[in-house]
Amino acid sequence: MIKAVTFDLWNTLMENKDFTEPRINSLKRDLEVESLFFTDSELLRAYNSASDHYRREWEQNHSHLNVERRVEHILKELRIPFTADLIRSVIDSFMNAYVVDPPALKEGVEETLEALNGEYRMGIISDTGVTPGSIICEHLEGHELLHYFTSTVFSDEVGYCKPDPKVFEKALNELKVRSEEAIHVGDLLRTDVAGAKGIGMKAVWVSDTGDYPHGEYSPDFVIKRLPELLDVIEKM
Repeated sequence: MIKAVTFDLWNTLMENKDFTEPRINSLKRDLEVESLFFTDSELLRAYNSASDHYRREWEQNHSHLNVERRVEHILKELRIPFTADLIRSVIDSFMNAYVVDPPALKEGVEETLEALNGEYRMGIISDTGVTPGSIICEHLEGHELLHYFTSTVFSDEVGYCKPDPKVFEKALNELKVRSEEAIHVGDLLRTDVAGAKGIGMKAVWVSDTGDYPHGEYSPDFVIKRLPELLDVIEKM
């Protein structure tokens, strides 16, 4: 019997928005305050280098590279003798890009959560990049959605990423359910589906096509839109 539902965040509950351009612009302004001048292409190259390093850590070790280390990587790529104050200034500017223009909710999120509320315990299991879980929670609170979730597990807070079983175990412990009593909903096969199935949860894959995937990752169910989850759970 299913007692709990956990959700991925990006491309499941929220649109996956690219903040590269506003963060490059803010980085340029922060450096110019220090009389350090770079072209947009130089800044983008350093920014992408840090992102690539983060991605390798994620893929190879399932570890979260915190935002301080990402900013340090950028400044080292630019060969800047940085200070703690400069790092803090860049981090604040990067985070502000999300606050000023946050991503939209995916279609059907509010009604789906409301329909599940009271019947199932709910949680979020999300990898984070630059934007920390605390700011994401503030955004959800602004939409009056945070109260639906008994558990929120963000990679920047726990230090590791999906599909590491520890992130799923933490959510299950906070939701007070066994793995076979929970389902996870997400859009990435190698993290959401593989991680959930690996720990014994059911996995629902959110796919733009609605087709079952071919390959090593096999979700239990496939949906195109989040409200379809209600029919899936009803059939279980």
